[in-house]
Amino acid sequence: MRAALGLLLIVAACGGGGGDPAPAHAAGGLERSIQRGLAAQLGVQVASVTCAGDACKAALVGGGELPITVRGLDWQIDGLAVSVAPLEQYLTSVAGDLGIAGKIDCGARVRAAQPGDRIECKLGDGARAWATIQPGGDFTIELAVGADAIAARTAPVDDVALDQASTALDHGRDAGPNDGEGEGDEPVAPVDARP
Repeated sequence: MRAALGLLLIVAACGGGGGDPAPAHAAGGLERSIQRGLAAQLGVQVASVTCAGDACKAALVGGGELPITVRGLDWQIDGLAVSVAPLEQYLTSVAGDLGIAGKIDCGARVRAAQPGDRIECKLGDGARAWATIQPGGDFTIELAVGADAIAARTAPVDDVALDQASTALDHGRDAGPNDGEGEGDEPVAPVDARP
């Protein structure tokens, strides 16, 4: 199942040093400013903020980390910050429609992301969903229901076997472990495309 899901919640938290009791550039002042700003803007609890030069990292309570860029007295999250609450709400509705029981869990409540990143969600024991972030903030949802579907979606791919099977299908025969070299394989005449 694939579906496009509009902008869940993508935010770009930012702040500055103005108005803080301690100047942002003072030892620990920048970290406290970022911690308070993230908590106020994203509604998340921040376990700690550590800075080295113009780069900071905010570790969130419950998991997840947000990279922060500092320019002067201003700071902002590098990339996007995605809240999984709307995604979990959407998947709860989908799971209910499909008769899937269980708690929906998409991991860290807020996370840093870039287009192309995937968020994996568990829908009870028998289903998984993956939300892939598209440019502009939309998501594409993939859903796998049942152990076989989950295994097919998460198992490593044997590229050599896949290429052999594809070649065999192109030539109208079953793929085997020695495709192209086994008994019964007939050579395929080259096609001359010249007029």
